Amino acid sequence: MVIYPIIDNVDGQGNQLINWMADIQHDTFEQNDWNRPGQLSDFLPFYESWRFDWLDAAQMIRDSELILEYPMVDKDPIEAWTFGRVTLAGDAAHPMYPRGSNGAAQAVIGGNRQR
Repeated sequence: MVIYPIIDNVDGQGNQLINWMADIQHDTFEQNDWNRPGQLSDFLPFYESWRFDWLDAAQMIRDSELILEYPMVDKDPIEAWTFGRVTLAGDAAHPMYPRGSNGAAQAVIGGNRQR
């Protein structure tokens, strides 16, 4: 799980607007849908016991106003990244998990490889 603040003191009472990402893995052959709302029951059981002095992760998940599903899929590499005036970079060229700035790092590497 990755949790990070977006806006500090969003309501003038010291609360923060945060973004969080919960990672689960399962085998599926469903069509990828990047706009489908996430289902709490799909992943809350994995994080139900995540309680710390400073954060109750399960309660944070339950209290979320919006949950979105972002399926990660395994893609075979393509032969080229450049097609006419378009070059794929970052996440478009390197599908990977959305954590640790992987896409941004790969965009820099991909841009340097095209020179």
